[in-house]
Amino acid sequence: MNLDVSTEVDRQSWDDFVEMHPAANFMQSHAWGEFQRRMGWDVHHCVLRDASQPTAAALLLSRSIPGLGRVFQAPRGPVADYEDPELVGTLMEELRAFVREEGGVFLRCDPYWSEPRPPVARFDVPGAEPIPRDWSDWNGPRFVFWLDLSGSEEEVMMRMTSRCRNDVRRGYRNEVEFSEGTPDDVDEFYRLMVLTGQLKGIAFRKVEYYRTLLDVVSQGAEARLFFGRHEDTVVTTGMSVKYGNRAWLLYAATDPAHYKLRATRTQQWEMIRWAHAHGCHRYDFRGTATGDPPSKDDPGYGVYEFKKSFGPEFTRLIGYYDVISRARRHRLLRIIEDRGLPIAYKLKTWIQR
Repeated sequence: MNLDVSTEVDRQSWDDFVEMHPAANFMQSHAWGEFQRRMGWDVHHCVLRDASQPTAAALLLSRSIPGLGRVFQAPRGPVADYEDPELVGTLMEELRAFVREEGGVFLRCDPYWSEPRPPVARFDVPGAEPIPRDWSDWNGPRFVFWLDLSGSEEEVMMRMTSRCRNDVRRGYRNEVEFSEGTPDDVDEFYRLMVLTGQLKGIAFRKVEYYRTLLDVVSQGAEARLFFGRHEDTVVTTGMSVKYGNRAWLLYAATDPAHYKLRATRTQQWEMIRWAHAHGCHRYDFRGTATGDPPSKDDPGYGVYEFKKSFGPEFTRLIGYYDVISRARRHRLLRIIEDRGLPIAYKLKTWIQR
């Protein structure tokens, strides 16, 4: 087997392999790479082939950190069969050699693969070091919620708690009207993102980030805006993305001045309905906002309860791994990650509030 690496590949050929793979995530799509290129990352498309047939793939992003070197990441990747240790070992050895040739310090992986119970090693390959954390400040969360969308719309709704179903119906009774948005609606989406972020201490980006995300990701995956309006006022919003036969919640926000309309769960249900209608078999709520097991003392326990009420499964992904090329610099960067990034995030949210 050999590894082909390119900064430019044909979108269709890449997505034909990746999007229906069991380990596929929209962050390994061609469109996500193009979006991150706009955000200043260098993009590398890596394909492991056996007799010209692709057997695994990895969308790598890289960026230089002044004075420390170049770091690489495979967001929610690589895309490989993690039940095949020989394949994974070969892929990681090839990726490690590529990163080293490019002057990289390490490659961060956080595969989109659920951890079996009891857990077993999946990255038992030379140079791959597990990161003993349940959360990363620059990677996707390890603990996520996966909602099964099989069956009819009514069957999906019956997986909710009775309270959640009542709240969904209440939003309709309060005459909130729900619809998909367009790129012209990004400013309204952003207004609610700012209100929610400032109220709950959640960092948000500049408006151009969301505008670019919606534009670029929609060219390969399907990113959509959703709105709930009451008397011509936007009171709730969200953004989802569909890739292959799965959909993900990206963002959700509500105007706190209109909480009494109880439209937040109804808006989320409308996003689930969209995914179901477009043939998705899973809706990923992404992070649970808690540890494992969840605790009422977790700062994000309210988010956990909200998502849990829709009936998803608490899913443990196999975690974070660094494939290391330069050990000393890697240790320094890990210290910065563990100590510096949480402080930087708190400072950003304090400034934004």
